Amino acid sequence: MRALEIFKAKKQALGVRSVFNAGAGKAEIKAFEAKIGARLPEIFKEFYALNDGGFFADDSWSETDIKENANGVKWNSNHFLSLSEILKAHADDEAFTSNAMPVMQTSGQELLAMRFDGGEILDAFHELPPQYWSELYSSFEALLLAYAENEGALNTIA
Repeated sequence: MRALEIFKAKKQALGVRSVFNAGAGKAEIKAFEAKIGARLPEIFKEFYALNDGGFFADDSWSETDIKENANGVKWNSNHFLSLSEILKAHADDEAFTSNAMPVMQTSGQELLAMRFDGGEILDAFHELPPQYWSELYSSFEALLLAYAENEGALNTIA
């Protein structure tokens, strides 16, 4: 899992700009998989075992901003949703069916979704129905690799 190793190295290198939650336990991930009703890719489960959501803050934020206003910085960053945030967004938005789930909220307040059947990452543009969502990344691993290599900056619109 090359992408996960690159992500871990970038997370360490960015220090205070790396704002991630503690990982979820195996039982929590297994329960999440049951609630969402899909078998998830191993890299997704390994990522969430390390980090239950979080983000890289870009270099425009000071250490004080990050420490004192982490939620504001998160809102303005491309951030991985926590497992509980995924469940809530999945339940609250009828656009998400048994075919996809949200995995990231962008700095533009859109969601990126992972398709269950193929694992592709889609631009879940909220003004359009799912049949118009476009593929951005071929897999969760490709998303994670791009996220790490670009320190959280991503192409988030197809």
